[in-house]
Amino acid sequence: MPENTQACIEILAEPNGFEFINITMGDLIDAQALRFPLNEFIVEPSTGGRYSYEKFRDECNSLARGLLSIGIKKGDHVALLLRNSFEWILIMFAVAKIGAILVPVNIHLKKNELKYVLQQSDAKAFFTMSNYKDNNYISYVQSICPELDVCETGSLKSRILPKLEKIILVDEAQHPGCYNWNDLKSMADNTSAEDLIRIQKSVHWNDIAFILYTSGTTDNPKGAMHTHYAIINGVKMSSEKRNLSFQDRQCLPLPLFHGLGSYIGVVGCLCKGTTIVLMETAHPVKVMDALEKEKCTSIVGVPTMFINLCDHPNVGNYNFSSLRTGIIAGALCPLDVMKKISDLLHIPELVCGYGLSEFAACLTVSDTTTPYKKRMSTVGYCSPGSSIKIIDPETGKELPPGQVGELLAKGYHMMKGYYNMPEATNEVMTKDGWLKTGDLASVDEDGYYQIVGRKKDMIIRGGENIAPREIEDVITTLPGVKDAQVIGVPDEKYGEEIMAYITLVEGAKLSSEDVQNYVRNNLSSFKVPRYIHFIDQMPMTASGKVQKYVLRMMAFKELNIP
Repeated sequence: MPENTQACIEILAEPNGFEFINITMGDLIDAQALRFPLNEFIVEPSTGGRYSYEKFRDECNSLARGLLSIGIKKGDHVALLLRNSFEWILIMFAVAKIGAILVPVNIHLKKNELKYVLQQSDAKAFFTMSNYKDNNYISYVQSICPELDVCETGSLKSRILPKLEKIILVDEAQHPGCYNWNDLKSMADNTSAEDLIRIQKSVHWNDIAFILYTSGTTDNPKGAMHTHYAIINGVKMSSEKRNLSFQDRQCLPLPLFHGLGSYIGVVGCLCKGTTIVLMETAHPVKVMDALEKEKCTSIVGVPTMFINLCDHPNVGNYNFSSLRTGIIAGALCPLDVMKKISDLLHIPELVCGYGLSEFAACLTVSDTTTPYKKRMSTVGYCSPGSSIKIIDPETGKELPPGQVGELLAKGYHMMKGYYNMPEATNEVMTKDGWLKTGDLASVDEDGYYQIVGRKKDMIIRGGENIAPREIEDVITTLPGVKDAQVIGVPDEKYGEEIMAYITLVEGAKLSSEDVQNYVRNNLSSFKVPRYIHFIDQMPMTASGKVQKYVLRMMAFKELNIP
């Protein structure tokens, strides 16, 4: 623990102090284990596991010593591809304790997408499952790094991924060149508790803790670098706006590889001593069972997840009377849907927030005292310590309340930049330190914000950021395709759905199913277009550029969208 331990604990004990705290994630675990030793930190309904703050800290220390024993050290990048589980969170904090940097990986990625993230992030170690659903991760790694089959355990020397040395399977499977979970746990005794304490003390709260990948307007994901300070203070503010405490139990059905899941869902609970009821997936019945049986008082999710709960035929058979608050973020949520969620799921203090991967927590969020109409119709007000302005995208001039423009933001929880992408970082940053979000927004006279659209072409489907060009590049490799343009269209369930307009080479014949199956075999399932339309030619400008706004107008007409 740092020398200012008592001061940190006093700040953490403040119910709604909105005070900033200089502490690392590793030290935060230690502080909260002292304050709430027997309080449940993680409950895992799928396995029956229950872990107190004290037990979690002890297991975290043991795993951290295991990491040190296999040669992972401060500053190393550790990629993590794992389903939602106790082990995911354990790895997250063990990595933080030794000052290594976590690189969460989307579990839906296919081989080439995985290769890109491991390569671009300079990952030295990779935690993964052997397989999950239709993905065989170990075969992906084998294909990318054939040297794995003949190397010594923990000593991979790959031509394609030269930085990657250690692969750890978080199960009991055995594979040449890989550690498994039991191997790692058994190595804790090779590093002393004193060595861990010494290394943990060397970690600074302003060190990078996470590299969080997000798809931008290009086909290449970018890794936003976030510090311990940014993550902890950002989510602490969000938790305090919902009055979370050690008496609360928060249901977390979101994937942990998303910032909303791991930051607000996990670290936000840790800051307040709250219990996490961790779901493996957002399956509606399993979530509703957990809400009732565990008497959850809070829930975090994206609009799609909440809509699935509300639309389930058995939703009326459950008792959600314990629910008090919740937060919706990750995608736009229509006013009528917000009201439906609040009423049907009995969440009287439901709030909506707005953020992006370049910030370690919500830029705007309501609080429990916000008037009902504002909570239902806006994404809240600017969080303490952040600054937001709305500008005219053409002139750069700041706009008054009520006018729509591009939202620019800055603050303590802004990323340090995109990892190894200085040009991409400079593209989104102004010279005076503002980050250009590409989102179109307005603010009212009371300081409450509404997100009305995006300047960018990025599609946000069910909380997943999807770059159209990535899908376009895949479709155009399908024999018979001349050109492909992908757009987002409004969808009640997912916020947006994917629509592809395609022109074919002369004489070629393809069906919508042909295109969808081809994309499904090459990209994650959430990137498969729902709508496929074949047209004779793309609408073009005089200079030869595709007019996507014309395609959107066509789509709205074809889908009868008002």
